[in-house]
Amino acid sequence: MKDELDERTLDEAVRGDAPARLALVRRYAVLVLPLVTRVVGASSSDRFELAQESFVRALLNLSRFDRSRGVRFSTWISTIAVRVAIDHVRRRGRVVSLDTLRASGRAPEEEVADADETGLDDKREAERLRRAMLELSPEHRAILVLRCEAELSREEIARELDLELGTVKSRLSRARDALRSAVRGAARRAEGT
Repeated sequence: MKDELDERTLDEAVRGDAPARLALVRRYAVLVLPLVTRVVGASSSDRFELAQESFVRALLNLSRFDRSRGVRFSTWISTIAVRVAIDHVRRRGRVVSLDTLRASGRAPEEEVADADETGLDDKREAERLRRAMLELSPEHRAILVLRCEAELSREEIARELDLELGTVKSRLSRARDALRSAVRGAARRAEGT
C-alpha cells in the first residue's frame, strides 16, 4: 500500500483516540476486505465479519505494532487479516470448491456480457484465476495473497508469519505450482476437454 497512515494519526490511534482509530479503519478497509475475500472466497457471507474482526484485533493490539522493526502498518494489518481468514477457514474445515461456486449461480459471462472482446477475454482469465485460487489450500492462498496482493517481500512474510525464510520460499513455490495446476485444470474445463 503506497499511502500509509501518517505518523501523528497512528500515534493518536495507539493512545486510543477514537477519530484517529476511525481514520485508520477507513484508510485500511480497502486493503483488508479484499485480502480476507481472497482467502475465504467472494461467496462467503462471513467476509465482512472477518474484516471487522481483523480490525478489532489490530486495534486491541495496536500498542504492539513496532515501527522500529521497519514494518509498515499495511504489512502488519494485512498479516492480521490473512491470519483471521485462515483461522476461519480452518475452523469451518472447508475450502470453497468450484462446485460451490457453480451452485451459487455466479456466471462470469453474465457479469461481463457488455464488455468488448479484449475486455471479455481479460475478465474470463481473471475469473479463471479467482476460481483457481479458491481451489488452493488456505495456507497456499494466504501466502500468495501476502506476496502478490499485499506485496510483502519474502523476508516480511517470514517475519510476520514467524517462519524461516526457506519455508516461505518453498511454500511460495508449492503455492505457485498448485495455482498453475488449478488454472490449467480450469482452462481445460472451460474448453470442454
